[in-house]
Amino acid sequence: MKPVIFSKIIIPLRFIKFKRKWAFLMDSLKKMVLIRSLVLMLVCTAVGNLCLGKTPAISMKIDRLEDTMLQEVAEGDFRIMVAGEPLDRLTGAEFTALREQELKLQNQKQKDAESERKLNALLIAMARIADEPTLIYLHELFESYPERRNDVAEAISWYAAENQRRDADWRILVRSLNVVEGDQAKAVMRALVRFRRRSNKAQWIRQVILIGLEQDPEGQQIAARLLTHWTGQQLHNEGESANRIMQQWQEWFAAKYP
Repeated sequence: MKPVIFSKIIIPLRFIKFKRKWAFLMDSLKKMVLIRSLVLMLVCTAVGNLCLGKTPAISMKIDRLEDTMLQEVAEGDFRIMVAGEPLDRLTGAEFTALREQELKLQNQKQKDAESERKLNALLIAMARIADEPTLIYLHELFESYPERRNDVAEAISWYAAENQRRDADWRILVRSLNVVEGDQAKAVMRALVRFRRRSNKAQWIRQVILIGLEQDPEGQQIAARLLTHWTGQQLHNEGESANRIMQQWQEWFAAKYP
């Protein structure tokens, strides 16, 4: 009987163990590289957004409503989403829950910029699908909280743009001209152009001119359209610079109301 040579068995076993360990190490290395790549992509995306001045999209769970979110589905496009679908119209139960959510945000002792954005976004999302109680609530906010009139006016602008134009909303929007600035002023002026009702009071015409002077070229064009809508005057020619347009309106106002 021939003796068994164990070295011929031991060497292959060691080789198999080595291959398994090597495969495990390579698999771990691949996972580490993948994780680091994902982290790097996220960091680059965040840095890119900061460089472009972008802010994170809003996404907030609505308390007391199942599977309901306040969602920014596109930049500046705020919706109440239920099970992934936009809500078409508010009901009593939904309005109550959204109002409580709004009050919760409003009553935070320390509100940061993100909380303010959520509060503004929630008002806009509510206004876009508002029923009568919601509109009454928005008007109450406007009257009771002067510091929030710009946000409420922007929300009502969305309602007027996507739903019906009501005289009560027109009055709110006109009064808000004393407080709105920047993009919110653009939203209010765009909405006012949609109304048939016009203001012939020097106070409000002057205020639109003042807003226009503070605006970028786009905002100045919107202000000019509103002034033309209200006064019936076409003071500028197509292609004329925005700054020149507002200067013409200043000159017209000085002559009209010396």
